[in-house]
Amino acid sequence: MTEAPIRVVLALAIFLAGCGDGGPATPSAEAGELRTPVHIRGAASQAYPDGSTVECTFDLHLALTEAGVDADGARVYAGTMGGESYRKALNPDSSGVAFYADMAWPTALARVVGADSVELRPSGRDTISRYWDGFHLFAARIDSTGYASGPWVCAPFDIKEGGYTDTLLTALGSWELVSDEE
Repeated sequence: MTEAPIRVVLALAIFLAGCGDGGPATPSAEAGELRTPVHIRGAASQAYPDGSTVECTFDLHLALTEAGVDADGARVYAGTMGGESYRKALNPDSSGVAFYADMAWPTALARVVGADSVELRPSGRDTISRYWDGFHLFAARIDSTGYASGPWVCAPFDIKEGGYTDTLLTALGSWELVSDEE
């Protein structure tokens, strides 16, 4: 993943089931503006002592459909979010499961909290697996250079049917805000 800083007054982090507090950001100043486009990439990988491995990636875009409005000490934007993700979880004997998934949320909200924090929330958290829950909330702070990144845990897809099992292995990784020119 590229670490090119971008000039945006926002930041991102991810809240996942079983991954830290991840609560909403606390305002640090007046709400700033959200620059667009918003593009997030993430990657995670883990090798286990028994030889099991997990590799994951995602690439998301948030398209804002209206100008931001002030609400509850934050600037709130509405839009849509979508992209793609990949997960491969292999057992020591190289059996396992791998999949690519297109992702789309017809509604998404972005909240700029203070001058240096942002929360991105795709529509509802009504998912059926820890994997999909991992895309529910991104929230963090930006550094002085404009770079934003945070931790990401690629959780199991929680399936055990038709010969496919993905219920145990997680991968630790990170996400970053990237420029669309990259």
